[in-house]
Amino acid sequence: MWRILRRTARRAIRREELWNNNRESLRNVLAVHDKERSVIRWAWSMHQYRRDEINRALVDPQWADKQFLTVKNRAGADEVVEMFRTLGR
Repeated sequence: MWRILRRTARRAIRREELWNNNRESLRNVLAVHDKERSVIRWAWSMHQYRRDEINRALVDPQWADKQFLTVKNRAGADEVVEMFRTLGR
């Protein structure tokens, strides 16, 4: 959640382009009551749902032959990115 807060605040303050000339607006950042407008509210409200969804997939026989990779921090995410980058060479 800290990453969401920092990243969203930085994007809104610096008016960084996200895609297709879209930018975070302070109005949307501050609309914490509205998960349709605020990425912070959306992330906060979806966190437990996504965690539950992943836990269901881990025990679902349909996924029994699949391997799951758990990334718990930024360093782990960087390792995964580097692993895929190496595989692409």
